[in-house]
Amino acid sequence: TYYTECYHRGGGHELFRIQHYLQQIQGSPIWMENQSFSETLESEKYVFIAPGAGHPSRCWSPDKYIQLAQWLKSYGIPVYWAGSQAEGPLLQQCQSSSDHGNIIENASPSDVIQKIKGAACWLGNDSGLLHLAVSLNVPTICISNGNHYGRFVPYPPALLQAHHACIFPPDFDQLEESEKVETTKNKSSFSINEIDILPVIRELAFVLRLTP
Repeated sequence: TYYTECYHRGGGHELFRIQHYLQQIQGSPIWMENQSFSETLESEKYVFIAPGAGHPSRCWSPDKYIQLAQWLKSYGIPVYWAGSQAEGPLLQQCQSSSDHGNIIENASPSDVIQKIKGAACWLGNDSGLLHLAVSLNVPTICISNGNHYGRFVPYPPALLQAHHACIFPPDFDQLEESEKVETTKNKSSFSINEIDILPVIRELAFVLRLTP
């Protein structure tokens, strides 16, 4: 297809691929840098956590999210758990085992957007909610196995207006940038559960201005 041809020529992050594709159709430049559909909204000090993802290989262990929620609870920081309808049991597990936070359920898309917009930080796996949070200029911490590195995460600085951290498995971090792209262009064989909670805590502490 025409998009497939443009996709191979465009390269880089998915948003830049789409930009390239649309420019070919429109025949004129489309500027995407520092664009978002966020409105000004003062954030509250709660963390929006999305522990699910479209594939199990991209899902960090629920036990680690539970530990993080308990750490946040020790600082009195509220948590909201969110995900798809199919992820309901996962959300219940995280909320019940951590004994902290509220589950966002039966919410309209606009309600979810408002809840993300009001968060001090978004935390979760590489999923659609991550990209929504980035577009809303909310600080984000993404836990990823490196799948399709550079296409979806991490975001290029030119597209960001808020803190954006991606935490990858230690072995993956040892690779050169070109190796990261090449070894994950189809899928990542790195285990997301090799990621420890300590680097995530450090990022949360930085965003929330806490002492870990």
